[in-house]
Amino acid sequence: MRPFLIKFLSTFKNLFLLIYNLINKIELKLTKNNNLNIISLNYNENGRYYQYILSNKDLLNHQDVLKSIYNTLMSDDKFINFGKYKVIIVSGISNDEEFNFHHNVLITNNSSFEQYYDKVKYIISTHFEYGYPIDTIPYFKILV
Repeated sequence: MRPFLIKFLSTFKNLFLLIYNLINKIELKLTKNNNLNIISLNYNENGRYYQYILSNKDLLNHQDVLKSIYNTLMSDDKFINFGKYKVIIVSGISNDEEFNFHHNVLITNNSSFEQYYDKVKYIISTHFEYGYPIDTIPYFKILV
């Protein structure tokens, strides 16, 4: 009985993940117009990372811009095909100054926005409540 239960739960978990990922992909397609503009995308062969420069032309606030960063990356083929596990480093650029937007975050192709946001929401609120005197950020640099 126990091996059957373990197999059943494992199958159910895999089915649930499949459905969850399908819903995420549909949501990305529906919200594609909420993406940020990719101004440049470069691959650094020495460091083996991609560098994205994104424009926040609508000057979205912090949570909305995080959702747009997530949507932009998850709908980019180079990002998706760069491996299953990725560490992203997000910096803001304003008035020709670059600053850390949030700490390094490990995400996968299956990470939801909620999982990503849960990892960074505290540092974002701390930076902008007590640190950086800025409400909107016009450009972002993302290292993957």
